[in-house]
Amino acid sequence: MKTIKFITAMLLSVCLFIGCNNENENVKALSKIEVKAQPEQAATSETQVAENTSPDTEIVFTGDEIVSYNGKTGEIILIFKNTENPLAVLRHFNDKLEFYRNETFLFSLKSKIVSDIESAVYNEPVLHYSTLEGDKYYIRDGYPWGITLDERVAMGTNSERKTNAEKILSGWRLFVDELKKEGKYIEN
Repeated sequence: MKTIKFITAMLLSVCLFIGCNNENENVKALSKIEVKAQPEQAATSETQVAENTSPDTEIVFTGDEIVSYNGKTGEIILIFKNTENPLAVLRHFNDKLEFYRNETFLFSLKSKIVSDIESAVYNEPVLHYSTLEGDKYYIRDGYPWGITLDERVAMGTNSERKTNAEKILSGWRLFVDELKKEGKYIEN
């Protein structure tokens, strides 16, 4: 009788152990990428201006909101859970978007978002929102006439845009490697 109870207990333990392992395999791993920026209100605080301190940054989006990044075109597809329009979310933040992986800073983009109607010239990497190209977002080496960061670095001629793209190259490559691991990087 003791043998039957022992065997039954062992079988239940094995079934429970196998069931727990299957549940762990079905849980989707969260992205390791976070993009942070300063909220608009925080940057205009009179106290911070007087004290010359910078406000805390907030998470704008994570890698979970990145659907894909196309290495050839520079297009990044974002879908935010709380709104259909990423532009509405991005407008609540100032200046730079800072990219992190596992809470380690990788690089920043010059402006939170640059649209087709900008009259300024940016010679640093930017997040570009284009209505002319069908309401799409791009990470480019500058604005206007920006190209992908990888294309800029590969070009033989020296320029301010190439120098600025090379400054963030090591962090950029870690970002791309993480997107590849997560199956979000498109090469063509």
